[in-house]
Amino acid sequence: MNNLILIGMMGSGKSTIGKAIADKLGWKHLDTDKMIEDMQGMTIREIFDRYGESHFRSLEAKLVEQLKTVESTVISTGGGIILNHLNTMVLREMGLIVYLRALPKTLNANLEGHTKSRPLLDHQSIEVIYKVRDPLYRNSAELVIDMDLLSNQEIIDVILNYTKR
Repeated sequence: MNNLILIGMMGSGKSTIGKAIADKLGWKHLDTDKMIEDMQGMTIREIFDRYGESHFRSLEAKLVEQLKTVESTVISTGGGIILNHLNTMVLREMGLIVYLRALPKTLNANLEGHTKSRPLLDHQSIEVIYKVRDPLYRNSAELVIDMDLLSNQEIIDVILNYTKR
């Protein structure tokens, strides 16, 4: 395994889990949304408001291409990265894709108080986004973790045990 790629809905804990796994493995951690914000000098919300979602998705696709050469890295992806099939194909070549699957009830609870930075939630509910994306995440991932009843440490342990196989 060259890299570990975490996919899933906003609020599923990809960044938190990703950082913890990277620390345990002694690997780098990259967060694609944070990288885009740093490169653009603006927040995801500002990019969406100024240029629209399609522009953001093109920035995301360019970043995935740039990441093709990384090694020993845990990558926490933005929730919509799987909307572009080419992104998924590149990510599969880069390493193990893990879907951190949480039900909308859990996602809503995790995002409580943080929805202002989530532009997609201006026009759609978590439930609607989940219904569209859940099958895409499932088809993209080698490992699906139903995390609603697991602690972060249990999720980390499942992933690390899977990588040792």
